[in-house]
Amino acid sequence: MSTGGANHDDIRWAIDHFRSNGGKDITLMQCTAKYPAPLSMLNLLAIKDLATRYGVPTGLSDHSRDPVTGPAGAVALGASAIEKHFTLHNMLPGPDHAFAVTPDELKLMVAAIRKMEEALGVADKEVLDEELELRRYAQRTIQATCDIRKGDTLSEGVNIDILRPGKQARGLHPRFLNDIEGKRAARDIPLGDGVCDGDYE
Repeated sequence: MSTGGANHDDIRWAIDHFRSNGGKDITLMQCTAKYPAPLSMLNLLAIKDLATRYGVPTGLSDHSRDPVTGPAGAVALGASAIEKHFTLHNMLPGPDHAFAVTPDELKLMVAAIRKMEEALGVADKEVLDEELELRRYAQRTIQATCDIRKGDTLSEGVNIDILRPGKQARGLHPRFLNDIEGKRAARDIPLGDGVCDGDYE
């Protein structure tokens, strides 16, 4: 169902009327009732609001001339359906042909949507296997900046710092710096090595 030119009273009434007459599955399409619609009027963020407010799938009825921006952005915001006017040529007679997408543009639109779906990935933020190599040597940890002798006082900027370990032994996460600061080294720690759990007391 298009929501072009509608407010929430209109939308709520339409959904209630649909369901009270046996309707079950419905997808609300964010739509700007302007032909063509400038990109600045697409209001793509309404897609998320419609989904949250009404608890139904949402999509975009896109009347912009751009074949990619609206549809790809809508998919990024959770749209499961895209409606776009289609024509064989923009110069054909009739009210919709001038802003409709052509066959080549439709192909471009579908490709952009598929790339966006691929790029979305999953919502759960975790370290990917592909990131592990860079994480191992580039994520900053607490490292010795000089040779530290057992019993030396550990102090940031003096003999330890938060650095990328590179190929050296990795130290503790920087969140442990306050725990380490002012403690004494429990072992000899060579220049470049990480300060690990058990290395201070």
